[in-house]
Amino acid sequence: MADPKRRIALISTGGTIEKTYDPLSGVLSNEVSVLDVMLTKIQTKGVELVRVPLMNKDSRDMTDGDHTLIANTAGAMAEVPGTTLGAVIVSFEVQTLGPVGEGGRQLAPPGRNALGER
Repeated sequence: MADPKRRIALISTGGTIEKTYDPLSGVLSNEVSVLDVMLTKIQTKGVELVRVPLMNKDSRDMTDGDHTLIANTAGAMAEVPGTTLGAVIVSFEVQTLGPVGEGGRQLAPPGRNALGER
């Protein structure tokens, strides 16, 4: 019997990795996500990506409410009973990672850190 695929949730929030360039205006913006295009180019043998497009914002435009939503979503995905998620990854711009990371630490299940490690 073949080994089951490991399921990994990928929560995307925007940031530079999802920006597109408009040559007419010369501006990078979060209008259309390019993450899905990039994900088709990687090999995921043995891995099933569960894509969660939560928002598509530049980190400078994020509010405390956005940070809380990201942390809560990651925490909820990690704790869904009966799921076979091996990991939850958040695609996030580093300029405002601190508030989300802190929220992740606060939401981590007992005995685990924000990375799910014991």
